[in-house]
Amino acid sequence: MNMKIIIIHKKIKGGKKLMRKSLKMLVLLVVMAVILTICGSAYAATVNNFKDWGVADVQESEGVHTIKLTKNLTDGDPKLSQDLIINEGEKVILDLNGFTLQGYTAGCETILVNAGAELTIVDNSAGKTGKIIPATGAGDVQLPVIRNNGTLKIEGGTFEQNDAYGTIINWGTANINGGTFVQEEDAKWSILDNKGSLTINNGDFDGAASFWMVRNEANLTVTGGDFDSTGNANMIGSIYEGESLPAENNVSTTIENGTFNSEGGIFVVYEGTDLAISGGEITSVQSNAVYNAGNTTITGGTIKSENSSAIQVVHKEGEETPTVTISGENVKITSAEGNDNIVINNPSDTTNVAVGTDENGNTVVGEAEIIVNDLEVTVGETVTLDVTVKINGTEVTPENMTIVSSDDEIVKVNDDNTITALAAGDAVLTISANGVEKQINVTVAEKAVDPGETTDPEDPTTPPEETTDPENEAVSGEDSEIVQTGDYIYIVVAILVLVVLGNVVYTIKKKHNK
Repeated sequence: MNMKIIIIHKKIKGGKKLMRKSLKMLVLLVVMAVILTICGSAYAATVNNFKDWGVADVQESEGVHTIKLTKNLTDGDPKLSQDLIINEGEKVILDLNGFTLQGYTAGCETILVNAGAELTIVDNSAGKTGKIIPATGAGDVQLPVIRNNGTLKIEGGTFEQNDAYGTIINWGTANINGGTFVQEEDAKWSILDNKGSLTINNGDFDGAASFWMVRNEANLTVTGGDFDSTGNANMIGSIYEGESLPAENNVSTTIENGTFNSEGGIFVVYEGTDLAISGGEITSVQSNAVYNAGNTTITGGTIKSENSSAIQVVHKEGEETPTVTISGENVKITSAEGNDNIVINNPSDTTNVAVGTDENGNTVVGEAEIIVNDLEVTVGETVTLDVTVKINGTEVTPENMTIVSSDDEIVKVNDDNTITALAAGDAVLTISANGVEKQINVTVAEKAVDPGETTDPEDPTTPPEETTDPENEAVSGEDSEIVQTGDYIYIVVAILVLVVLGNVVYTIKKKHNK
């Protein structure tokens, strides 16, 4: 009997545990359902919704839907119950028509363009007062006003960032041909965040926050537009630096035209990223117009810093060597008085970055090397060193070249940078040019003595060296000419004696025959 009671008690206890587990699961499912319902409503608005709500004139022609707003859709409007989503395969033209479209769901995009969808935004109103703004009440971080995963084209309208993540985050293809983009002072992110392909042909971009106006993590081309920043942050660039740059990112910024004015820096080129400037007016008030730790090519445009150097090149230890190439007649670079147009920042002694000018007048910045060989010279010899300077493999003109000898009593450096060997021995020459240096060894040998010369022509007490005549024994140098002349006299006398003896013999023989 007691055993049955125990078994029944265990079953009841186990049942209570199961009920508690079931209740927890039910609560979790309810919460998930609520979340899914909210998110579902956030991304449920379609072209037909706008037509059904009576807030826009919706027309369709040849597969393209045109949504023309007829009233403001702002926070709290009962007609606005969902954010706008453009689905795959849809082509939509959104005409703001002078009205304001505001995000509905806090923390979500006002407009989402899915992959395979196309959206064009225009404002055909007379006053051009149409706006797109983010939702409110999402806390510290909100998603961007527009997220593009497909194809986005902007022809007009005003896009306010406020405290949102940004006005546009682009993962697809975007073209901006007009419009006004406003970044408030307390904005926490960029006006434009590009992770796809972004082309800016025109538009007015006003920034005030201490953050990038345009964050480019992929491919950005600017052919026009007006960019103004009153914040002290950099204007355009990648936020990734060195090893933090994702391996798949191929960050390239191309500036063909446009006006860029900033209190802070304009372009930031970190290791692994590229910048090409062929036009435009670029002015930084307080900082460098270009900060380069990657690769920059400049073939045109006006680049200016009012209170610093126009271009700063930085090489950090362990990173790839940065490069800059400036060419063409259409480049104008201006820096603050007393500042070089290009300043090289080598934080490590192991770096070897320099600036130079090639044979065509182009400015080259990058890894530099001085090419000069060790020398073997003779006492009394004066030579000109054959010095070559190369930057990024391109030969440049040696600039500010100096030569210093480790021992001036062996090798003397002259004012024209030639060297003169003064005494036998070894010396080290340190050659500096274009901000880098190279050391070479110089070996000086004694001068060889020519036969017939005194060992010291300035010392008359030094005995003359002996010479050897092929037909006579060695005689002293001073008597050599006299001895040779005497030899000739002896020969002549001998000949005369022979002639006389011959005549005598002939005369005697003749008389005897008679």
